[in-house]
Amino acid sequence: MKKIFNQRFATGLVAITVSLLSQAQDLAIQTKFKVQPASSASYESNKAPLSLSQVNARVLRHFNRHYSEVSAPRWFKTEKGFAVRFEKGPINSTVFYTSQGYVNSQINYYTEDQLPAAVRHLVKSNFYDYAITHVTEVIKDDVVSRLVKIAKGNLLKTIKVIDGEWEIMEEFEKN
Repeated sequence: MKKIFNQRFATGLVAITVSLLSQAQDLAIQTKFKVQPASSASYESNKAPLSLSQVNARVLRHFNRHYSEVSAPRWFKTEKGFAVRFEKGPINSTVFYTSQGYVNSQINYYTEDQLPAAVRHLVKSNFYDYAITHVTEVIKDDVVSRLVKIAKGNLLKTIKVIDGEWEIMEEFEKN
């Protein structure tokens, strides 16, 4: 019963994630994984980042406690709170906070090198002729879902991976 609930919840989460990330996927290719905001509805990226004085103190405390080693974070106002974009090594991240200072969700963008070995093995063993080109990881409510972009020649696929299970989300041929 719990697995069915988790599977339905995860499927819903991934559906939302896919819709939020549809614009980010195109940007990822254009910027070589220096991805811009996931969605213009999430936060207004065309505006200048906020100054630290404009960010909720509770949000800043949480961020500094968990990401103290990050330099040059960029803060934005969202409809429901704040978003912060930053790079931590080769991983580009966006963390979404509620206006009360709680983490709502996190999106990480990275390449195959940062993909956990178990997930890489799962994808590679099922799609051994394909190369992993890009990973979008969404963390919400302790559920980690990954959208793994793979390519073989002119064939492209997006594989959704949650809790050791995978599903092809999209499949197309580039011209």
